[in-house]
Amino acid sequence: MTDSPPDPSRLPEGFDPRLPPASPAVAEAALAQTLERLRAAIAERDLNQQMALRFESEIETLRRDLSGALQRDLGEHLAGLRALAETLVRRLDAREPSLAQLAELMLSSTDAMSATIRSLAARIRPDALNGGPFPEALRALASDWRLRRPQARIELMFEPADDAVFGLGTPDAESLALAIVATAIDAALLEAGAALVVVSLARQDAELRLLINDDGRLHRTGRRPHAARLASLCDRAALRGGQWSIEPGESGGTEVLVSLPWRDG
Repeated sequence: MTDSPPDPSRLPEGFDPRLPPASPAVAEAALAQTLERLRAAIAERDLNQQMALRFESEIETLRRDLSGALQRDLGEHLAGLRALAETLVRRLDAREPSLAQLAELMLSSTDAMSATIRSLAARIRPDALNGGPFPEALRALASDWRLRRPQARIELMFEPADDAVFGLGTPDAESLALAIVATAIDAALLEAGAALVVVSLARQDAELRLLINDDGRLHRTGRRPHAARLASLCDRAALRGGQWSIEPGESGGTEVLVSLPWRDG
């Protein structure tokens, strides 16, 4: 009696009778190779995260140095120029009114340049973060927006409410958190047409939790630069070990939720 070929319908799924079954040694070698590739992928991911955090730290150092240089070096020169202009105004006011007007123009120009430098320095790294409490930097940010958009409401809520109890985070974490809040407000007021922005900040142990709600249109990146930058900043928070989401708010508008490590260790 000759052997008949096996019925394919009765063979186990994935079994090919034309191929010999793999030996335990071959299967073990394949598993070891797969594990090695997995370890390499994890190591590469960890290296990329470390490089990103190091790059962020170096950028923060450069921002701090540039902010200090702007205010220290240019500020001193402008202060001297302003003192000279004031002297010329006083001496020429009675004798040479036309020249005194030029001196007054120079005086107003130095004041405008000083304001521009302060604004640039604040955009690079707010003064309040140079040794000041983080909540105070946010209050200054909100006050600036209230002056620029008096018809808009910007509310801040801190937990803990006391600045000293709220405590300080690492410089990188504070700068990133402030940038996220500032960009979320920009996106809400300038791109989403919001009339109300509520920023809640809760600090517990070594984590900071940001919750930002507005009543404008839903933030969509597309061609909206502030919304796109906000998503990029949230990605940086994820690289630091945090989490984030940007979703429609319960009563319309957008809800931005970000948690990030606040202190090392």
